[in-house]
Amino acid sequence: MDVTIQLLAQTLAVFVFPGILFIAFLALLWQWIDRKVHARLQNRFGPLHTGWRGILQPLMDFLKLLGKEDLTPKAADRRSFAAVPVVMLVLSLVSAMFLPIVDMDPETSGVQGILSFEGDLVFLLFLSTLMAVTIVLAGYFSSNRYGQTGSARTGMLLISFEIPLILALVTPALLTGSLRLSIIAHELSQLSPAYIWLMIIPFIIYIISLQAELE
Repeated sequence: MDVTIQLLAQTLAVFVFPGILFIAFLALLWQWIDRKVHARLQNRFGPLHTGWRGILQPLMDFLKLLGKEDLTPKAADRRSFAAVPVVMLVLSLVSAMFLPIVDMDPETSGVQGILSFEGDLVFLLFLSTLMAVTIVLAGYFSSNRYGQTGSARTGMLLISFEIPLILALVTPALLTGSLRLSIIAHELSQLSPAYIWLMIIPFIIYIISLQAELE
């Protein structure tokens, strides 16, 4: 019975909270907040009519996107062009598996990701950089000068913010003496509140870099 309950708890943690459904909910929520803030900065209202103050607009846009026709430029490398979105999705899902959200082993203390090993922080940063490179490849495989120019500019923006993002994530790794996300999360929760002051600047840098990554 204990094994069944443990398995059920792990399944709920992976797929419901704080797993896939919760992450999807947060993604849509922050997309709505981002659009409302940008609208206010530009003297606009942003989403209004779908749900309370337009809060369901990102969900409706996502469902609409699923019904869009799949268009491929005539001169594009069709197989490579079609493979790029699949690669991006796989990289995103693999990256999410490293998030320490569930206790996969009841004999160990703290939580860890579905995938967890020493040095997984470095591997996660590698996947993040690889996603930026994939965007550049999407424009290259389109064989369209405008697509290539746009993807190159986006790729350069993402890669330029990878360096401060890496430096921001190195700080907690140095404080905890580990490159494993689960250990970093556990050790940070045990540190004295005095160490919070050391994390303020890296946190600000991380948030700014993350906004560029989300673009």
